[in-house]
Amino acid sequence: MTFFRHRHILLKVNRSELKRTYRAGWGTVLLGALATIAGIIGNLVIDFRFLGYFAIYFIPAVVGGMLMYFRIPMLKGMLILIDRSLERISQWRLGVHEKIAEIRSVRAVVFVGLERCRASLRRLTTSTAMKTATIFWFSASIRRKIRRMT
Repeated sequence: MTFFRHRHILLKVNRSELKRTYRAGWGTVLLGALATIAGIIGNLVIDFRFLGYFAIYFIPAVVGGMLMYFRIPMLKGMLILIDRSLERISQWRLGVHEKIAEIRSVRAVVFVGLERCRASLRRLTTSTAMKTATIFWFSASIRRKIRRMT
C-alpha cells in the first residue's frame, strides 16, 4: 500500500488533468502512507519472519513497477542494439560482395594442347565474361620440362 501511495503521489503531481472518480487530498494520502508504514513496523515487532512474507510480495511488485516505468528507455536501448548489429551485418554483406567481384575479375592461365586450345578459344570468344586472351606457344623442350614437373 505504501508503494501504491508513491504511485498515487506521482499521478497527483505529474498528471493532475486526468479524470478520476475519487480525488484524495494530500492529508489523506500522507495519513494512509503513515498507517501502512506503521502496520509494516507493527508486524515486524510481532514476528520478524513476516519480513520474508512481505518481501515475497513486495519485490515482484517493485520489479514489475520498475519494468513498466522504464519500458520506453529499455525498448530504445534494444533498438540501438538491433541497429548496430544490422549495421555490422550490412558491412559484412558488402565485404562478401566485394570478394565475389574480386574473384570474378581474376585472370587465369591454362596450359592445354593445341586442339583443346582452339576449342577453348571458340568457347571463350563467345563468352561475355572474357576480357582478354593471351596465348603462349612453348617449344617441345619446355613442354617436356612442364610435364616432368607435374
